[in-house]
Amino acid sequence: MATHPPRQKVAAVTPSGADAANAAAAAGATGVTGTGNIVLATGATLVDPRLLIAGANLTDADATKNPGSDAASAYTMPAATLTAARVITLGVTGTLTAGASTVWIQRRDLTANTLTIRNGGTNGTGIADVVLPASPAHAMLVGCTYDGVDWIPHTVVYVQ
Repeated sequence: MATHPPRQKVAAVTPSGADAANAAAAAGATGVTGTGNIVLATGATLVDPRLLIAGANLTDADATKNPGSDAASAYTMPAATLTAARVITLGVTGTLTAGASTVWIQRRDLTANTLTIRNGGTNGTGIADVVLPASPAHAMLVGCTYDGVDWIPHTVVYVQ
C-alpha cells in the first residue's frame, strides 16, 4: 500500500515582496514565485487565490461541477453549510487542457459531515475519491488536475 506524506497546514499568505516570502517560509513553503504562487517543501504549488476565478459556492447537495464549461478554477463550501455527507463530482464538459487544467475546492465547513471529491472522467471510480473528514480541525483545500480523461487529485492541505 502506498504511503503519503502527512498533510501540511499552510498559513494564508497575501504575497507582497519580503513579507510574502517570510510568511510562506513560516508556513513550510520553499519559495514564492513571481506570480504570487506558493511552492511547498513537497514541490506542490499553491496558486495565489487572487488569481483564481471562483465558481458558484457549493451548497448542501451532491453536485457535479464542470470547470471547463463554468470557466471556473475554484469552488468553496462555505462554513456551516453541510447537514449530511455530500459528494462533489468533477465533470469533464467544456474546454479542458490535459495536464494544465486544475481546479481547487476549498472546504470551509467544519461540521460533522464528510465531503467527497469524485472524478467524473472516463475512468470514474478507477481514480480514488478524496474524502474530507467529518469535523476537520481546519478548513481544507483540495487540488485536482485534468490529465486528458480524468481529474487526478494532487494536493490536500489544511488552510486558514
